[in-house]
Amino acid sequence: MKVFRFFSRRFAIGALLTVLGGILQASGIAAVSGVRPNVLLVVLTVLAFFFWDWVMYAGILSIVIVFAKSEVGFEAPYLALILISGAVFLLKQRLPGNQFSNTTFAIGVGTVLTYAVADPAFLTNDPITILIEVFYNMLVGIVVYLVAERTIGHEPEFRTSR
Repeated sequence: MKVFRFFSRRFAIGALLTVLGGILQASGIAAVSGVRPNVLLVVLTVLAFFFWDWVMYAGILSIVIVFAKSEVGFEAPYLALILISGAVFLLKQRLPGNQFSNTTFAIGVGTVLTYAVADPAFLTNDPITILIEVFYNMLVGIVVYLVAERTIGHEPEFRTSR
């Protein structure tokens, strides 16, 4: 019973962070000088480092479907978001640094990869804006990381390498 409470509490907090991230991203409240952070990417990347059960993380990823705008299928940014978040979840133990630095690095790489999939021309047309968004996403990621660390906590199985 104790394991179920831990499981449901962890999932509930992760789901709440994901929903709040989706609302922030959809509303554009966090935009600064025309640069909007990819809050869902940040939240999902941070949560990838706090979840070790792939079923629970897949449940968190499925919440993103609610924020997908297309009725026929996923738009490229949402598909990129899910693929990148899933890759981070699968590769997190192979990263060489500690959990905090790995999370920040994954957010930066994830931001660039999202543009590479969703709008490759933007990478070459406006690299300064991409760089600003990378740093903005990393800053938002630090805040989300600290919130997750306090509310979800680390699972005892965390290892930085195999």
